[in-house]
Amino acid sequence: LKALRELGPLFATLAPLAELQALALHVIRRWVCGRNVAPLHAATFATVLDRAKDDLRGLVPRFVDQLREITTLRQAFLVHPQPYEGLERELAALIAPDFLRTTPYAQLAHMPRYLKGMKLRAERWRQNPTKDAERARQLAPYAKALAGLPSSEGREALRWLVEEFRVSLFAQELGTAEPVSATKLDRLLAALGATGVAGAIEVPVVVRPIVSAPVRNQKTTPLKNLGSLDVFFKK
Repeated sequence: LKALRELGPLFATLAPLAELQALALHVIRRWVCGRNVAPLHAATFATVLDRAKDDLRGLVPRFVDQLREITTLRQAFLVHPQPYEGLERELAALIAPDFLRTTPYAQLAHMPRYLKGMKLRAERWRQNPTKDAERARQLAPYAKALAGLPSSEGREALRWLVEEFRVSLFAQELGTAEPVSATKLDRLLAALGATGVAGAIEVPVVVRPIVSAPVRNQKTTPLKNLGSLDVFFKK
Protein backbone atom coordinates (compact mmCIF):
# COMPACT_ATOMS: atom_id res chain seq x y z
CA LEU A 1 0.00 0.00 0.00
CA LYS A 2 2.99 2.34 -0.35
CA ALA A 3 1.45 3.28 -3.70
CA LEU A 4 -1.10 5.33 -1.75
CA ARG A 5 1.58 7.96 -1.21
CA GLU A 6 0.82 9.43 -4.61
CA LEU A 7 -2.66 10.31 -3.33
CA GLY A 8 -1.24 12.33 -0.44
CA PRO A 9 -2.21 15.76 -1.88
CA LEU A 10 -5.78 14.60 -2.60
CA PHE A 11 -6.17 13.33 0.97
CA ALA A 12 -4.54 16.37 2.55
CA THR A 13 -7.91 17.85 3.58
CA LEU A 14 -9.21 14.50 4.81
CA ALA A 15 -6.61 12.56 6.73
CA PRO A 16 -2.82 12.17 7.14
CA LEU A 17 -1.12 9.68 4.83
CA ALA A 18 -0.30 7.25 7.67
CA GLU A 19 -3.98 7.18 8.65
CA LEU A 20 -4.97 6.64 5.01
CA GLN A 21 -2.71 3.58 4.79
CA ALA A 22 -4.05 2.17 8.06
CA LEU A 23 -7.67 2.64 6.95
CA ALA A 24 -6.92 1.16 3.53
CA LEU A 25 -5.43 -1.94 5.14
CA HIS A 26 -8.49 -2.18 7.39
CA VAL A 27 -11.01 -2.09 4.53
CA ILE A 28 -9.07 -4.58 2.41
CA ARG A 29 -8.54 -7.01 5.29
CA ARG A 30 -12.23 -6.84 6.21
CA TRP A 31 -13.22 -7.51 2.59
CA VAL A 32 -10.80 -10.41 2.03
CA CYS A 33 -11.10 -12.14 5.40
CA GLY A 34 -14.74 -11.48 6.24
CA ARG A 35 -16.17 -13.87 3.67
CA ASN A 36 -18.93 -16.30 4.38
CA VAL A 37 -17.95 -19.97 4.39
CA ALA A 38 -21.14 -21.98 4.29
CA PRO A 39 -21.61 -24.84 4.58
CA LEU A 40 -18.52 -24.98 6.78
CA HIS A 41 -16.32 -27.80 5.53
CA ALA A 42 -12.88 -28.15 3.96
CA ALA A 43 -13.95 -28.04 0.30
CA THR A 44 -15.98 -24.85 0.72
CA PHE A 45 -13.21 -23.19 2.71
CA ALA A 46 -10.66 -24.05 0.01
CA THR A 47 -12.90 -22.57 -2.69
CA VAL A 48 -13.44 -19.34 -0.76
CA LEU A 49 -9.73 -19.10 0.01
CA ASP A 50 -8.75 -19.52 -3.65
CA ARG A 51 -11.24 -16.82 -4.64
CA ALA A 52 -9.79 -14.45 -2.06
CA LYS A 53 -6.27 -15.05 -3.36
CA ASP A 54 -7.45 -14.34 -6.91
CA ASP A 55 -9.11 -11.11 -5.78
CA LEU A 56 -5.86 -9.92 -4.20
CA ARG A 57 -3.98 -10.10 -7.48
CA GLY A 58 -3.63 -6.61 -8.92
CA LEU A 59 -5.75 -5.23 -6.11
CA VAL A 60 -3.53 -2.29 -5.15
CA PRO A 61 -3.52 -0.57 -8.59
CA ARG A 62 -7.32 -0.94 -8.82
CA PHE A 63 -7.75 0.29 -5.27
CA VAL A 64 -5.52 3.33 -5.84
CA ASP A 65 -7.36 4.18 -9.06
CA GLN A 66 -10.70 4.05 -7.25
CA LEU A 67 -9.49 6.31 -4.47
CA ARG A 68 -7.95 8.72 -6.96
CA GLU A 69 -11.25 9.10 -8.81
CA ILE A 70 -13.23 9.50 -5.57
CA THR A 71 -10.91 12.11 -4.06
CA THR A 72 -10.51 14.02 -7.35
CA LEU A 73 -14.29 14.37 -7.64
CA ARG A 74 -14.47 15.43 -4.00
CA GLN A 75 -11.73 18.01 -4.53
CA ALA A 76 -13.74 19.63 -7.33
CA PHE A 77 -16.68 20.20 -4.96
CA LEU A 78 -14.49 22.17 -2.56
CA VAL A 79 -14.24 24.97 -5.15
CA HIS A 80 -17.59 24.52 -6.90
CA PRO A 81 -18.94 27.92 -8.04
CA GLN A 82 -22.65 27.18 -7.53
CA PRO A 83 -23.26 24.56 -4.84
CA TYR A 84 -26.86 23.72 -4.05
CA GLU A 85 -28.14 23.99 -0.49
CA GLY A 86 -26.93 21.02 1.52
CA LEU A 87 -24.11 19.99 -0.84
CA GLU A 88 -21.41 20.48 1.75
CA ARG A 89 -23.35 18.43 4.31
CA GLU A 90 -24.02 15.59 1.85
CA LEU A 91 -20.39 15.53 0.74
CA ALA A 92 -19.15 15.37 4.33
CA ALA A 93 -21.52 12.48 5.08
CA LEU A 94 -20.47 10.50 2.01
CA ILE A 95 -16.72 11.20 2.15
CA ALA A 96 -15.91 11.65 5.82
CA PRO A 97 -12.27 11.54 7.03
CA ASP A 98 -12.78 7.90 8.03
CA PHE A 99 -14.94 6.90 5.05
CA LEU A 100 -12.65 3.95 4.33
CA ARG A 101 -13.56 2.56 7.74
CA THR A 102 -17.30 3.01 7.25
CA THR A 103 -17.55 2.08 3.56
CA PRO A 104 -17.39 -1.59 2.53
CA TYR A 105 -14.79 -2.30 -0.12
CA ALA A 106 -17.39 -3.47 -2.66
CA GLN A 107 -19.28 -0.18 -2.19
CA LEU A 108 -16.27 1.92 -3.20
CA ALA A 109 -16.98 1.14 -6.86
CA HIS A 110 -20.29 3.03 -6.57
CA MET A 111 -18.90 6.12 -4.85
CA PRO A 112 -17.83 7.91 -8.08
CA ARG A 113 -21.38 7.53 -9.42
CA TYR A 114 -22.83 9.05 -6.25
CA LEU A 115 -20.41 11.97 -6.55
CA LYS A 116 -21.16 12.43 -10.25
CA GLY A 117 -24.85 12.53 -9.38
CA MET A 118 -24.18 15.34 -6.92
CA LYS A 119 -22.11 17.12 -9.56
CA LEU A 120 -24.95 16.96 -12.10
CA ARG A 121 -27.37 18.34 -9.55
CA ALA A 122 -24.98 21.20 -8.77
CA GLU A 123 -24.78 22.03 -12.47
CA ARG A 124 -28.56 21.93 -13.00
CA TRP A 125 -30.29 23.24 -9.91
CA ARG A 126 -30.13 26.90 -10.96
CA GLN A 127 -31.91 26.08 -14.22
CA ASN A 128 -35.04 24.95 -12.37
CA PRO A 129 -34.88 25.62 -8.62
CA THR A 130 -38.52 24.61 -8.17
CA LYS A 131 -37.98 21.12 -9.60
CA ASP A 132 -34.77 20.72 -7.58
CA ALA A 133 -36.59 21.70 -4.38
CA GLU A 134 -39.41 19.22 -5.09
CA ARG A 135 -36.96 16.38 -5.55
CA ALA A 136 -35.12 17.42 -2.41
CA ARG A 137 -38.40 17.20 -0.48
CA GLN A 138 -38.89 13.64 -1.70
CA LEU A 139 -35.43 12.68 -0.45
CA ALA A 140 -35.45 14.57 2.87
CA PRO A 141 -37.64 12.21 4.97
CA TYR A 142 -35.45 9.23 4.19
CA ALA A 143 -32.21 11.08 4.91
CA LYS A 144 -33.71 12.22 8.22
CA ALA A 145 -34.88 8.70 9.09
CA LEU A 146 -31.43 7.32 8.29
CA ALA A 147 -29.77 9.80 10.62
CA GLY A 148 -32.03 8.68 13.48
CA LEU A 149 -31.40 4.95 13.18
CA PRO A 150 -28.85 3.09 15.33
CA SER A 151 -25.96 1.32 13.67
CA SER A 152 -26.94 -2.06 12.22
CA GLU A 153 -26.80 -4.09 9.03
CA GLY A 154 -30.27 -2.85 8.18
CA ARG A 155 -29.19 0.75 8.57
CA GLU A 156 -26.24 0.15 6.25
CA ALA A 157 -28.57 -1.31 3.63
CA LEU A 158 -30.80 1.75 3.97
CA ARG A 159 -27.83 4.09 3.71
CA TRP A 160 -26.80 2.85 0.29
CA LEU A 161 -30.39 2.58 -0.90
CA VAL A 162 -30.88 6.26 -0.01
CA GLU A 163 -27.80 7.11 -2.10
CA GLU A 164 -29.25 5.18 -5.02
CA PHE A 165 -32.56 7.03 -4.55
CA ARG A 166 -30.65 10.33 -4.64
CA VAL A 167 -29.12 9.37 -7.99
CA SER A 168 -32.51 8.32 -9.37
CA LEU A 169 -33.98 11.71 -8.44
CA PHE A 170 -31.23 14.06 -9.56
CA ALA A 171 -29.18 12.15 -12.15
CA GLN A 172 -31.34 9.40 -13.54
CA GLU A 173 -29.13 8.96 -16.61
CA LEU A 174 -26.33 7.56 -14.42
CA GLY A 175 -28.49 4.56 -13.53
CA THR A 176 -28.79 2.76 -10.19
CA ALA A 177 -27.20 -0.40 -8.86
CA GLU A 178 -30.65 -1.81 -8.13
CA PRO A 179 -34.28 -0.77 -8.60
CA VAL A 180 -35.19 1.87 -6.03
CA SER A 181 -38.34 3.81 -5.20
CA ALA A 182 -40.07 5.56 -2.31
CA THR A 183 -42.19 2.45 -1.79
CA LYS A 184 -39.10 0.27 -1.44
CA LEU A 185 -37.59 2.67 1.09
CA ASP A 186 -40.85 2.77 3.03
CA ARG A 187 -40.88 -1.02 3.28
CA LEU A 188 -37.29 -1.16 4.47
CA LEU A 189 -37.95 1.49 7.09
CA ALA A 190 -41.00 -0.41 8.27
CA ALA A 191 -38.91 -3.57 8.55
CA LEU A 192 -36.36 -1.65 10.62
CA GLY A 193 -39.11 -0.46 12.95
CA ALA A 194 -38.80 3.22 12.04
CA THR A 195 -41.87 5.17 13.10
CA GLY A 196 -43.38 8.30 11.64
CA VAL A 197 -41.80 7.78 8.23
CA ALA A 198 -42.86 4.59 6.50
CA GLY A 199 -46.19 5.02 4.79
CA ALA A 200 -46.36 8.70 5.71
CA ILE A 201 -44.43 10.11 2.79
CA GLU A 202 -46.40 11.78 0.10
CA VAL A 203 -45.62 10.34 -3.29
CA PRO A 204 -46.12 12.93 -6.03
CA VAL A 205 -48.94 12.19 -8.40
CA VAL A 206 -47.71 11.41 -11.89
CA VAL A 207 -49.90 13.14 -14.43
CA ARG A 208 -50.04 10.99 -17.52
CA PRO A 209 -50.68 12.62 -20.87
CA ILE A 210 -54.08 12.05 -22.45
CA VAL A 211 -53.69 9.96 -25.54
CA SER A 212 -56.46 10.41 -28.04
CA ALA A 213 -57.69 7.59 -30.24
CA PRO A 214 -56.28 7.69 -33.75
CA VAL A 215 -58.52 9.36 -36.30
CA ARG A 216 -59.24 7.07 -39.17
CA ASN A 217 -59.30 8.52 -42.61
CA GLN A 218 -62.80 8.55 -44.07
CA LYS A 219 -63.82 9.33 -47.60
CA THR A 220 -65.87 12.51 -47.84
CA THR A 221 -67.97 13.92 -50.60
CA PRO A 222 -66.82 17.38 -51.67
CA LEU A 223 -69.28 20.19 -51.03
CA LYS A 224 -70.94 21.41 -54.20
CA ASN A 225 -72.48 24.55 -52.65
CA LEU A 226 -72.69 26.38 -49.32
CA GLY A 227 -76.15 24.94 -48.71
CA SER A 228 -74.52 21.59 -48.11
CA LEU A 229 -73.04 22.94 -44.85
CA ASP A 230 -76.45 22.31 -43.23
CA VAL A 231 -75.47 18.65 -42.69
CA PHE A 232 -72.90 19.77 -40.10
CA PHE A 233 -75.29 21.92 -38.09
CA LYS A 234 -78.30 19.82 -37.28
CA LYS A 235 -81.24 21.56 -35.61
